[in-house]
Amino acid sequence: MRQHAARYDHLLSLIDDTGIFEHARYGVPRRDHGYVVDDAARAAVVLCEAPEGPGRRDALHTVLSFVINAQRPDGRFHNRLGYDRRWRDRVGSDDAAGRAMWALGVASARAPVPAWRAAARSALETAQLPRSSHLRPPAFAALGAHAMWRDRPDDTLAMGIMEQVAPRFNRLADPWPEARLTYANGRLPHAMLVVGEATNRPHVVDRALEMLAWLERVETRGEHYSFAPVGGWAPGEPRPGFDQQPIEAAAIASAAERAWKLTGDIRWRAAVLRAGRWLDGYNDARTPLYDPVTGACRDGLTSAGANQNLGAESTLAGLEVMHACTRVGLTPAPGAIGPNAAAEVHG
Repeated sequence: MRQHAARYDHLLSLIDDTGIFEHARYGVPRRDHGYVVDDAARAAVVLCEAPEGPGRRDALHTVLSFVINAQRPDGRFHNRLGYDRRWRDRVGSDDAAGRAMWALGVASARAPVPAWRAAARSALETAQLPRSSHLRPPAFAALGAHAMWRDRPDDTLAMGIMEQVAPRFNRLADPWPEARLTYANGRLPHAMLVVGEATNRPHVVDRALEMLAWLERVETRGEHYSFAPVGGWAPGEPRPGFDQQPIEAAAIASAAERAWKLTGDIRWRAAVLRAGRWLDGYNDARTPLYDPVTGACRDGLTSAGANQNLGAESTLAGLEVMHACTRVGLTPAPGAIGPNAAAEVHG
């Protein structure tokens, strides 16, 4: 039975001396599209969680530096940098700011060099929590704060961020707080889980588990995940929908991992494994997206198969899923969804 592990070859090929290229044509970086904080932040999180290996520390230094240097004097962040090293925006999106805070929180707790941890924390101390009406930007920020809290439960900066975010999670519509599923859907219950855990709000944890259970149920078709497509999905709309994005597998895998560690419920460990299987071809097109030789991940699942481009977001999502599988003691490989799933999950 084929087994997969996280590989970083393609990820490192997307990183130059400035940042990580957003897009790739097949496996070749597209310099004309430049760099974004969104992907540099994702890369910093993934590389902070990766084991030591050739080139990874230098790559982390590059993407973390990119995020820190994207911060404006007022604490907000740029997002898009051209290949000519000029910012293309006055200020970036709220999502980019939230992801930047996520990366800074993780790096301040887990970066391998003390000076990098100090630089990340210094930037986070002056960062502005996005005042978005949307839930994802503060959810991203909360995930970074939780990484700090796990390292030091008395960290006032981490607790301050999560206490700011917590009221957003007090009263959310049932079963899902939005009219339709959009993108990175698993990040919402994931953030609620960690905020409820850290701030001692059991009702937030319980609500997060309900939301995650609903999401996992509606995004499962038969024995595999069938994620909301890039255009979104609402109850009553046709399934399956395309294009499906690897970021959905990453979001639900990380949320399920946290749910398993909080509850010990084996269903969440199985949910992590199912996300790995989705990348390996247990999906609506029966097409693998993750390349176990290079660690590259294809950009999406279409009705005709896989989008053959290998951009930063998708590759980082694939690695995030592999990390989650490893942390719960599982290796995504064909054959464990269906009759063999329970045996592998329990084993």
